[in-house]
Amino acid sequence: MLISRFRFALVFSLIAMFVVACTPEDGDTGPVGPVGPPGPAGGGPQGPAGEDGEDGVDGKDGNANVQAYIHSVDTNEWVTNGKYQEAVLTVPEITNEVYSQGTVQLFQKFVSDNAWEAMPYSNTIQISQTQYANYFIRFSYTTGQVTVRAYLDIAAQLSFPEEIEFKVVVIPPAMFIEDMDYRNHEVLDALYEI
Repeated sequence: MLISRFRFALVFSLIAMFVVACTPEDGDTGPVGPVGPPGPAGGGPQGPAGEDGEDGVDGKDGNANVQAYIHSVDTNEWVTNGKYQEAVLTVPEITNEVYSQGTVQLFQKFVSDNAWEAMPYSNTIQISQTQYANYFIRFSYTTGQVTVRAYLDIAAQLSFPEEIEFKVVVIPPAMFIEDMDYRNHEVLDALYEI
């Protein structure tokens, strides 16, 4: 019985010494250890290069520019064709694509005027010392040309007093805007700088 108590006291004393010796207040923190050597650069060996892809097919060249051309028609260049005078303006920029999906607008002015007037156009002209008549200028276009026709509202020969300038505005499909007033020269000039 005495040995058992002795063993118990011995074990208890050892446990108490161990607990007291391991408390954190007893020692200082040691120095930081050295930094290890860096690993291999790039994280590992580089893989093989991939194959080049195929070149794409070149797209069709587009024409996104609105273009304006001025044609002058002198008084003697009009051709009489039945009841009207006619002038044909050559405009190779009116392609099949423009004809079918874009638009062409025409403006006119006498050389002495400053403002462009939208076509169709009408005005009054003096045809004799005592007689005036209303005249009308209309136009149509097809691939490569614009045809301008001037009509009088009375049976008389139409003769313009001076040269007339026509501005042909070619608007390809890429620049066509739905519901826009293409007869307004100021709007077209602001939008397309014609």
